[in-house]
Amino acid sequence: MRTKITAAFILILSCMCLLSSCTRTDPASPAASESTVASGGIDDYLGDYDYESSLAALVYEPVPDEDEYGIQWRRVKDLDGILGTGRTVLLYFYNSLSTDRYGITAGLEDIAQACWGEMIVIMIDTLEYGDIEARYGIERLPEFIIVRDNKETARFEGFNYEVWTMDDVAKWITDNGIRFDYSRLEFHEEG
Repeated sequence: MRTKITAAFILILSCMCLLSSCTRTDPASPAASESTVASGGIDDYLGDYDYESSLAALVYEPVPDEDEYGIQWRRVKDLDGILGTGRTVLLYFYNSLSTDRYGITAGLEDIAQACWGEMIVIMIDTLEYGDIEARYGIERLPEFIIVRDNKETARFEGFNYEVWTMDDVAKWITDNGIRFDYSRLEFHEEG
């Protein structure tokens, strides 16, 4: 009898040690909410990290080898899959032969980071993906389209403006109901 009690005690102790060694993140903590939505539920449609990809999602995920989150470029394997998730998506059409003299890429990364959880940003190089360009009837570049529930809901056509900046694009995005969380940006200014 004593042997059975000792064995049961050791078994219970072993289970307790095993369970206590498992880490569990508090789902209410900011880190947990960030990590559970790190890829926005679109992992099945994304490939590897690829800063050269002609079709890339800008996702707010942990930065490899660092203890912080930031924008990572991930190759898109299935654009239609992402558009079919019901998530709001910003499609950015560009041409890789044009220089980024206006800082659109950096501004777009900031927008993707500030809007993460509200919207997924996807960059599409029209040199490689003319079929997607044609599907959306893109006339000139760069161009931005908001898609909700797989339907275009708004379009920012840069050629309709004599001059515009990424601040104008950000305002257009917020005017279309997308909230920004500027606290994610390091250079965030209050006011």
